[in-house]
This record gives sequence, C-alpha cells and structure tokens, in this order.
Amino acid sequence: MLASTDLETAQSLLSQAYLPSTFTSPVRAPSLDVRLNVIKIGRDQKSHLRVEDDSVSRMHAVIEAKPEEIQIIDLGSGKGRTLLMASEYPFRRILGVELLPSLHEIALENLKKYSSQTQRCFAIESLCEDARCFQFPPEPAVVYLFNPLPEEGLATAMRNLESSLREHPREVYVLYQNPVLRHVLDSTASLRYVASAQYYLLYKSNCT
Repeated sequence: MLASTDLETAQSLLSQAYLPSTFTSPVRAPSLDVRLNVIKIGRDQKSHLRVEDDSVSRMHAVIEAKPEEIQIIDLGSGKGRTLLMASEYPFRRILGVELLPSLHEIALENLKKYSSQTQRCFAIESLCEDARCFQFPPEPAVVYLFNPLPEEGLATAMRNLESSLREHPREVYVLYQNPVLRHVLDSTASLRYVASAQYYLLYKSNCT
C-alpha cells in the first residue's frame, strides 16, 4: 500500500518548505525528516526523478510514497536518460515508451551499456510504441510527461489511463512538465490537480 497521506501534503511541502511562493529559486527544508517515505523530483542529485533542465528547481515536487512500491512510466522517453537517472533509486519498475525507432534504439543501447555502482533498480524497460496505444499496467505508478504528444494524442492517452483506473482503481500520479496542454488533464475526470511549480503540474488519481 502507498502512504495514506495524499498529495495535498506534498503541496504544503512545496509552498512552505522546499520552494518560495514564487517557485523561482531552490530552497531546501533543513527540518525535513529524512525517514519519510517520499519520492523527490527536481535537479538535485539526490532527487529520485532527476531532471537536468535549468528551468527546473532543485526540489520541484514531493510525492509521499515508498519508491519500492511505485513504478515509473515515462511517456516519450527518448534516449532513456530519465530512465537511467531514476534507476539510482529502488523503484519497483521503470518503463519508458518511445514512438521513434531511432531514439528507442539509442535508449536500448544506453540501457545495455549503463553501469553504476549506485544503481538500485534493474527492472528497466524501453518500449518502441505509440503512447496513444499504451496499456497502463494495473499497479500504482508515477507517469512522467514532458509534453510528449499533441492535443488529441494526449487526450487519447489520458482516456486510456481513465479506462485503466476504472478497471483497476489505484493511486497514480501524473507529473506534467511544460504543461502547455493543461486543459487536457484538467478535463480528465479520473485525475485531480494537487500541486504545481513553475514548470510542473502534479495530478493524482481520484478513484481510490
């Protein structure tokens, strides 16, 4: 089971501890209990989901859940960089979905060559597949979107996620970076908006 406290706690951490109200500069929370079961997202090297983008704060979001109970799904995973960075933490599984065969082949090569003494998740998979046709696994997950699809494609992917949630109610978080199509997620009935930072929106399934 995931931690019972939902993402409203994460929103509070974002606004009161990790980041200033404007979400423009990195602020660490020295009083944070490191024993909490959380998934941290940002540029900080200790983040579970590390995003190397200067527009992203060092600590952008916090999801209160045990990493070993969560799978990471990256729709539009490209060359696999996010997959490899996430493998430094003990996630249950890490799954990338990439449409372009050329990028997928590079991702497979990167996964094959990657070697790190600190790697903690070895269940990593990259699929060459259209994200609009992707069937979401029936387990708790964090779905990462870096604006990977045009509007209709994103709407199709969210409808697929809704169908999966109706069939298998569970906790799913959607982390949406560069959310130019926010209205698509806002209109997805099975998701609710719970937190934001300057370039991120965070949603949580509401069917649990």
